[in-house]
Amino acid sequence: MKFDIEKALKGAKVQTMDGRAVTDLAYLPSSDSRLKLVGVMGGSTLFWDVDGCFYQDKSLSMYDLEMASEKHTCYLVIGGNGLVETYFHDKASAERSVMFRGGLKVVEVTYET
Repeated sequence: MKFDIEKALKGAKVQTMDGRAVTDLAYLPSSDSRLKLVGVMGGSTLFWDVDGCFYQDKSLSMYDLEMASEKHTCYLVIGGNGLVETYFHDKASAERSVMFRGGLKVVEVTYET
């Protein structure tokens, strides 16, 4: 997912293009360098420009930044006809909704955004 400096500085998860987590991301507005972002990857301190590019000439790098995807889970209530009747974000609510109605089942779905 494309790097978004505003979301990243507000605490959204960030990773390198090859999937390594980057933490402690900070913006250094007073720096003379074009690489004004600093963060930690695997214990090492690295620098990026405001677009998340690792190299100053903006050539591609496995260290370029991107937003990490987030995993979510929801619970679908499936009717006897095999169609989704409704969904819930917590399993207990989904199970309560089918407790007294025959022919329904709950299916857990995990997805990334």
